[in-house]
Amino acid sequence: MRMPAIAPVRGSQVTPRQRDTLRTLGALQEGEDITLFYATGMFSIKGGGVLITDSRLVVYGEGAQIEQCPLADISAIEFTGAGSVFVEGRFLLDVESGDLITFAVTGQEDGDNLFHRVLTRSVTEAGQAAGNPKPLSKLPPVK
Repeated sequence: MRMPAIAPVRGSQVTPRQRDTLRTLGALQEGEDITLFYATGMFSIKGGGVLITDSRLVVYGEGAQIEQCPLADISAIEFTGAGSVFVEGRFLLDVESGDLITFAVTGQEDGDNLFHRVLTRSVTEAGQAAGNPKPLSKLPPVK
């Protein structure tokens, strides 16, 4: 059994077996490419995770809990960095449907900052490709 990485990994580092597991869980669709993946489960990727694909952001937990949205529909990203390897960076995304998506990414190996950079770039590129180039606004800080 291979343990999940302690920090986000590039899509090229996700094994074929892990991809199959993500498809079985419903977090990855056939034909999608993974840009970045972070497993929140300590012993298995089945325990939860967050992935950026070529078209969507997906947050999944144990069981059938899946939140997802097209990257082009994310209108704002609020990010609070971990500041320590013992804390998680927090994300709050505002989606055009009015939904909010929240998740956390480890501060280990600067994983939260890497995830923020890749997510921001992916959302910007998706908006441009959809003909809707818009700057990502910042949401007011969450208290």
